[in-house]
Amino acid sequence: MRFLEITPLKIVFVSILFVLFFIFSLRSLHKAEKRWQKVLLMALRCISFILFSTAFLRLSSLKKTYSETKGKAGIIIDTSGSMFAGEGGGAINRIKKRLGELLKEFSSQGREVDLFTLDEKISPSSLESLLSIENSERETKILDSLEEFFRKMETDYDGLVLFSDGIDNSEKSLDFLKEKKIPINTVKMPPPSEKDVWIDKVEFPTIAFKKVPFSIKVVIKSRGISGWGKLKIFLNGELHFFREIYLKKEITVVKEFTIDEEGSYLLHIVLSPFPGELTDKNNSFTDYFKVIRDKIRVLQVVGTPTWDVRFLRRFLKKNISVELISFMILRTRDDYMLFSDNELSLIPFPTREIFVEAIDTFDVVIFQNFNYAPYGPVDFLYNLKRVVQKGKTGFIMLGGDRAFYKGEYSNTPVEEIAPVRFIDVPEPYINGEFRAKLTKIGEVHPITSFLKEFIEKLPPFHTINLDIQPKKDSLVLLTDTKGNPIIVLGESERGRCVVIATNSLWEWYFDSLLKNGFEVYTKLMQNILNWVTEDPYFKEVSVEESGEKLIITVRDKNFKECKKCKIALKFLSPDGKIVEERNLETEGNLILKKDEIPSPSIISIQKGGAQINYPLKGKENLEFKNFTQREKLLERIAELSGGRYFEFEEFKPEKARFLSKEKRIENWKEIKEVWTSSVFIFLFFGVIMIEWTLRRKWGMR
Repeated sequence: MRFLEITPLKIVFVSILFVLFFIFSLRSLHKAEKRWQKVLLMALRCISFILFSTAFLRLSSLKKTYSETKGKAGIIIDTSGSMFAGEGGGAINRIKKRLGELLKEFSSQGREVDLFTLDEKISPSSLESLLSIENSERETKILDSLEEFFRKMETDYDGLVLFSDGIDNSEKSLDFLKEKKIPINTVKMPPPSEKDVWIDKVEFPTIAFKKVPFSIKVVIKSRGISGWGKLKIFLNGELHFFREIYLKKEITVVKEFTIDEEGSYLLHIVLSPFPGELTDKNNSFTDYFKVIRDKIRVLQVVGTPTWDVRFLRRFLKKNISVELISFMILRTRDDYMLFSDNELSLIPFPTREIFVEAIDTFDVVIFQNFNYAPYGPVDFLYNLKRVVQKGKTGFIMLGGDRAFYKGEYSNTPVEEIAPVRFIDVPEPYINGEFRAKLTKIGEVHPITSFLKEFIEKLPPFHTINLDIQPKKDSLVLLTDTKGNPIIVLGESERGRCVVIATNSLWEWYFDSLLKNGFEVYTKLMQNILNWVTEDPYFKEVSVEESGEKLIITVRDKNFKECKKCKIALKFLSPDGKIVEERNLETEGNLILKKDEIPSPSIISIQKGGAQINYPLKGKENLEFKNFTQREKLLERIAELSGGRYFEFEEFKPEKARFLSKEKRIENWKEIKEVWTSSVFIFLFFGVIMIEWTLRRKWGMR
């Protein structure tokens, strides 16, 4: 027996009603003459209230029954990429054809079955969903998935049946199976075809150095296939290597690369498909590496020894990030000498060695008061122009009596890349006192903005070059009080150049003249060096990864936060094909969510003339690497969990091992509510009639 509608509110209601009923009954019984009459009437009234409460709370009769069942089993089917490989749709199609029959056999044994799919995790499924799966590229993670499944499992299964080909990319061990008491019956599917070609191994440095050669080694293997194929290597979407190879069982290809720009690079290696191979999804390899600067390789070419040369050379030699190669002209062919050339220890200026053979190896080239004309034809300067405009090398040119127009650079490749024009003036180089003044751009530009607090206290320069004229798109950071330019910046295609129109900058070094003199000179020269070598702090566009986001920072030419900057985004596939394009307008930082970006890909970001490529590798898929089954994995799973191991063709549900065969389940069946019976109605109204009759007989109302 139980109440069907017993609630806290109804209990409160019945309790209040009983109290009121009891008080009313006591007050109405004072007219009874004898004590036994009061007790009898009170008892009859209490019986009638109890009967009323029973009907109000719907007291019902229940019957307890029992049923027998054989518990639950879970069927887990591997639906990872390898199960779809091979002829006829792969091993998964063999399971599909037999799945309906297997479910009927389990049902005939009285066992309930839940279906699951397994790839990178175990997920609930249904017969219709399983039959509709056509393809997958997801990885197999058998052990990872099982461990998570047991940890989150809510249903008490008597056992599991796992259908898989045994290919597993998990990192977990089998130890967790010893703690579980659920038998796992494993069914091994036939492996895919033996004929296949795959990239087995790629060796390359995760960090390479700028302008330092490194090698990429590719090992390609095959089973049952031989013939000619094509191997391609892409770096950030650009084809850098192509070769036809003949493959029999194994071949190793080694290629040496030298990269001139710092940054992250997406390495993509592709092998053309071979006729008859199992799949071409393992014919490619994608990863990324970084190129960093080991040291800034600086070439300093000096026209004549001066104090300015001495202090710049000291700064460069003390800088641990700089590898300095310096050439100084100590005499020219026009100088009168008392000795013959054979009696001197000086070497001839190595024009060819510098400007032909080694020019590509330098990060920065400095011309300091240097006239090139006596040492080689103008053709050598075209090599300097080439490396600067390709962004391989920065260029700094300092003034003096042999620089600029007086150095015969007018109408040469140097004038094409420099941010100034070299002009003929009556006095190209003069002595005097020239106080420095920051321009409006110089006050905010990161190279010179720190000078704002020192500029009025700094000593004047004693020399200045007047034979330069800034180009239209250049930035003048520092002038004298008359407006003559002293420090001018500019870009030539992808390269950066700086002109310093004085050879007395060294005077800012002495701390005898100013307490912070040393810091001022050193910081200014370090900033200039960082700018021409495109240190990340001095880039207009930079990218930073933060969790699942990419933060793209966009700056203007003064490297301040950009207001309404227009940028063009291109998402390139690893082989350089455009997947998507976006034109955006942004202020400051642009945030992209990684899950909204196709990967692996290269993000090409362009703002005006500034452009950067950022690789997004994405998750590496090991599923199709070489279809190698993990040795006796399915046998070990069955052994450690207490299940049984089967080949697919010999598996039958009745042979599988489960914890128990039968379970006894209690069931409660409702018969009917008590108040609806005729006995209850007769009793209820009978008690009321007896109580009313006795009150009338004894003269009570």
